Amino acid sequence: MAGKVTIQPFDNNFKELSALIHQSWKYEHKNYVNFTPEYLEYLITSPMTIKKLTLGAYSGKELVSFILSIEKEVMVSGKKYKALFNTLATTNPEYSAYFPYIKIKNHCIKELLGREYDLCYGFAANGIRNNEIEQLIAKQNKLACQLIKSFGALYKVPEDPEVFQPLNKKRFEVKSIKPEDITLCINLIRKSVDTCEIYEIPDQAAFSKRLMYSKYNDTLVALKDGIIEGLINYSKLEFKNKNFNRRVAVIYNVFVDRLNPGEIQMLFKELERKVLTQGIEGISIPDTGYFNSQDILALGYLKSFLKTQTTNLYFTGKKDYLDNLKDVTFYLEII
Repeated sequence: MAGKVTIQPFDNNFKELSALIHQSWKYEHKNYVNFTPEYLEYLITSPMTIKKLTLGAYSGKELVSFILSIEKEVMVSGKKYKALFNTLATTNPEYSAYFPYIKIKNHCIKELLGREYDLCYGFAANGIRNNEIEQLIAKQNKLACQLIKSFGALYKVPEDPEVFQPLNKKRFEVKSIKPEDITLCINLIRKSVDTCEIYEIPDQAAFSKRLMYSKYNDTLVALKDGIIEGLINYSKLEFKNKNFNRRVAVIYNVFVDRLNPGEIQMLFKELERKVLTQGIEGISIPDTGYFNSQDILALGYLKSFLKTQTTNLYFTGKKDYLDNLKDVTFYLEII
């Protein structure tokens, strides 16, 4: 393709961005989220995150690459860093060697990393080619790039999930979250992520939206003697691939440390029952480090396994920030 590529602030043309993502990701991903213009506008303009940088690479007036960078505070091995989480990275597949994406990412690093921010990180899905690009960008900027394996699993919701009844209904119940539950739920999540070597410092406003936003996000809480002792938080999204469109519940937060195995099973079965009533066909479980999707499968909390996909989490920054990160537990939000 011809034309000079320039880096500019994104012009909020969500319809054009949605078309670009679909054009690019259908070649890159086995399954990917259906990023409609409405959902993109929600992600980019909603108060779920405090500060964002949206950049577009334009050939003339045409958007040919895009990246969303979200300001985060992260803890790495007990030290706090100001970081950029790079997500929704996409580029027009007609460009060879990912030239627009490399240019936009280099712009991001040169303008911000080392001045305002210490680290940047994100997910490189479907392996080798994307990983090589992240390593190349780091090398061009004389930085280190550390890759960490992460896993996701996709399950099919049974047509009629069995709901296990607890032995004592007065002592244990599962229900949908209410506004007055949000602060306690955030405290439970913070208690979990504090055990991880890498984690994002939870922000109250952002987590409030993550836990309870009726169109896209929802949370089930488990109560023992009227006190919240567990939760499952998920987003309701549409996944696409070459053969199907499937509505999927993507689990982001699980807190079950204070529940026994029977109670955990009850919580997951109630999740299956609820998402079935919402017309959702599958459940996706990214491995966010402090709980493991394969453990959930092995323990039988969800039984209908479809497939496993692999992504890599990458960190770019100074080498001394990133030493010994290969085998760590981590907690990071995907969006």
